[in-house]
Amino acid sequence: MLQFQTPDSWDRYEFLEGWPDQLETVRSLDGGLLELVPRPCVWYAPLRAPLLYRTVRGDFDARTCVRVHGRSQDVPSVMGSLGGLMLRQGTGVQARDWKRPMDNYVVFATGVASGTSGFDAAIEITSTVNGQSGLETYRSEHAWTELRIIRLGAVLALLHRFEGADWQFTQLSDVDRTGEFDYQGSGLLVRPDLPEELQVGLTVMADWGTILNHAEGGFDNEYFRFPERFNRQVLLNGHPDTRAIFKGTSIRSVEVPPHWHRKNLAREPHLAQWLEVFGN
Repeated sequence: MLQFQTPDSWDRYEFLEGWPDQLETVRSLDGGLLELVPRPCVWYAPLRAPLLYRTVRGDFDARTCVRVHGRSQDVPSVMGSLGGLMLRQGTGVQARDWKRPMDNYVVFATGVASGTSGFDAAIEITSTVNGQSGLETYRSEHAWTELRIIRLGAVLALLHRFEGADWQFTQLSDVDRTGEFDYQGSGLLVRPDLPEELQVGLTVMADWGTILNHAEGGFDNEYFRFPERFNRQVLLNGHPDTRAIFKGTSIRSVEVPPHWHRKNLAREPHLAQWLEVFGN
């Protein structure tokens, strides 16, 4: 098992691919905590945000515990203030050669989302295929929240656990679902398009309103029509209000147990069986 508590434990796709750095602060805190404070940014459709990652091949169990604050108060005051786990297919090109269909990723984050949940705490799942995103939001808490992604081939189990509570499949919680989504109804996400090797790690987002309402254009503004104009700059204006604190982040390799080899992994194993095999 690999554990990551300091900034130098991670790689940064921005530096590898040549994108601007959208993190205003990345630093270690006492007690093994990691603090990330982003400028206005979002993982949605062709738009990008930070990612601290390690390259992982094959099946894995990635976990973190995250608490999302505002910059100067306990709870964010701006929609789109989120932090959590992410897995991403590397583009293999530099920023100048990037095209929208190269974006393939899953974001699993908590905080203040950007949908009908308003300023209530929400967990947000974004699944993006060839630069087109589907979005789901679920109830969360303004408190420490454990997030976990277990990958078995094309199947992704997304689990969360609040303080003092049990693990649950996030996608079996009360749901407000928008966009196109590969949803199986079993609490599992299926992404057969993702390659064996992925970037897996931590992400943060901030200030959805400034991005969406740029030039009062909504989803028709220049950032969505010409995403390179957003992706190749750092927004120094706006009202970002995300301060995410992470602890206990780990990634370990796992294997499909022999007695699961004949199961339909997208439907058959129940939550209790996942926890029995991969631990609590």
